[in-house]
Amino acid sequence: MPERTFVDVTSIRTGLVGLVVVIMLTATTLVQAGQKEAATATIQASATQEVMQDAVRVVMGTRVTGASAAEVNQALSEALSQARAGLKVADSVQVSSGNFSAFPSYDKEGKLIGWGGNASLVIDSQNLQGVSAAIEHLGRSLAVSSIQFSLSDTARKAHEKTLMQDLANEFKERATLAAQAFGFDGYEVMALDFGRADMGLRPGMQRMMATPMMADAGPQVTLEPSSTVVEISVVGRVRLR
Repeated sequence: MPERTFVDVTSIRTGLVGLVVVIMLTATTLVQAGQKEAATATIQASATQEVMQDAVRVVMGTRVTGASAAEVNQALSEALSQARAGLKVADSVQVSSGNFSAFPSYDKEGKLIGWGGNASLVIDSQNLQGVSAAIEHLGRSLAVSSIQFSLSDTARKAHEKTLMQDLANEFKERATLAAQAFGFDGYEVMALDFGRADMGLRPGMQRMMATPMMADAGPQVTLEPSSTVVEISVVGRVRLR
């Protein structure tokens, strides 16, 4: 008969229990260490500056009616050509074609009674004096539809550049305060997400001067740009340590 081997079950059980305890203690230690090392915080900061808008877009247009779409299109083309005739602007002033459309008109019974159409020219520039001169010329046959001020890309980038150091200082201050408040010595930046915006403080102001309309001159418009707030922001993820 084969020789039987007896195993001390009690010893095995005791060993297993010990092994489980060791594993549990090791896991707990690792989790605790991991929590300490992986403590993170989200920090938000922003920097702003109030500036004057430096660019303007003016839309000037006309509306006509006619018996047919062809007649309306012809009338609109002639109106724009007449408005442009003799127009001289500085190189910094861009005058381009805007909306040009013809549409049918119906009576209450749904019967076609004619056609109408709209056409416009768009003036874009940072040269406000040059834009005013263009408005005066084009205003002999076109009406001002809208005047909208904005901040040019060049100016925006310049302002954002000056704000970047303020943004960095604000972020560092907030991250340091967060680390100290929760008992950490410092922090390490993990990721940064930057944002940008500009917010108008008041509507663009422009005034139509009450001057007599003459055959060789259009309306005189005083262009007054409005203020806007340039803002850059950052949302950062930091590891507290």
